[in-house]
Amino acid sequence: GNLSASFAMGGNGGAGGSASNVNFYGKGTYITKGASSYGVLLQSIGGGGGQGGAVTSNASASASSANSSFSFGASGGTGGTGAGGGQAGSVSGSIAGAISTTGDGSYGFFAQSVGGGGGAGGSVTNSASSSGNVKVAASATFGMGGKGGRGGSGQAVSFQVPNTLTISTGNVSLNSGTGSHGLLLQSIGGGGGTGGSIIGSNVATSASNASFSFGGSGAAGGAGGAGGSGGSVTLGSARQIADLVVQTRGDNANAVFLQSIGGGGGAGGSVNNAASGGNLSATFAMGGSGGSGGSASAVNFYGKGTYITTGTSSYGVLLQSIGGGGGQGGSVTSNASSDAKSANSNFSFGATAGVGADGGGGGQAGAVTGSIAGAITTVGDGSIGFFAQSVGGGGGAGGSVT
Repeated sequence: GNLSASFAMGGNGGAGGSASNVNFYGKGTYITKGASSYGVLLQSIGGGGGQGGAVTSNASASASSANSSFSFGASGGTGGTGAGGGQAGSVSGSIAGAISTTGDGSYGFFAQSVGGGGGAGGSVTNSASSSGNVKVAASATFGMGGKGGRGGSGQAVSFQVPNTLTISTGNVSLNSGTGSHGLLLQSIGGGGGTGGSIIGSNVATSASNASFSFGGSGAAGGAGGAGGSGGSVTLGSARQIADLVVQTRGDNANAVFLQSIGGGGGAGGSVNNAASGGNLSATFAMGGSGGSGGSASAVNFYGKGTYITTGTSSYGVLLQSIGGGGGQGGSVTSNASSDAKSANSNFSFGATAGVGADGGGGGQAGAVTGSIAGAITTVGDGSIGFFAQSVGGGGGAGGSVT
């Protein structure tokens, strides 16, 4: 027909479920011999947020057989919003005794709290066209990508060692123990969801003997979701110093490893739109802003004892609090081309404007505190005895424009 229009909206994603707290109080002997076989594994992990629904919306108007003075096609689409990731629960308790693992990727003691990732925003693909032997012909599209969901937060991970804890990973004669940390405690925020992109928002106007023909397209990418925060991580206390004897024998196997990490911000949605034909053609596009990185929390370690690693890149004690990086701003590709060769018009004009989006800010890091005593021995290359760091997240790059 000479008038054709469509509009579509994607459904929102469902929220990720929250995890509950995990508590463990144990002493004894724990032994495993296979690959990827942990001595003790404790974890609380939030569910990921659902992705927003994508949209495809098209409209085509043609007045070739209609007794009409105009032809108009319009299409609009909005992507669904990504849902937030679920919150993790805390992981806490106490541990004492002896833990032994021999396989690759087999941690001695591993406890973590991890927030769920945010869902991605829904993308949009839409088009509109107009044609026919009419006086006025126009086509237009508008698209908006869905917002990415926020990442869920990790919660506190805290353990006491009331009596001596001895941990051994890897086996020299079997040449095993690669990636087998002795003791790893971590709290990690979920990453923010990516903003929905405008995959294609295009208009085409073609009309003969028209006194005026117009094609226009406007599009905006969805904003990326913010990263979730990492919770505090604590081993021992000032009143109860953890008494530890930890030895690892493989590469990339730290004796003691504590970390709090903020989730990365989601990238903003990109835009690709174009308008062609007609004596007046115009486009406008704006990329989605990147999500901010999540903050990290304090890391506290109070320990005494013996820490030995023999592999490469195997730290004796590694403590770190690292803020999440900001998401990159959405890029823009926007084109306009006018053509009045077949139109009954005395002018032809094409214009395009694009705005690259801002990148998200990096997350803050927390303090790293505590006390340590005893002996640390490392043998391999790139193996630092004691390393503590607090590092803020880097900001996201701004979106480019073409």
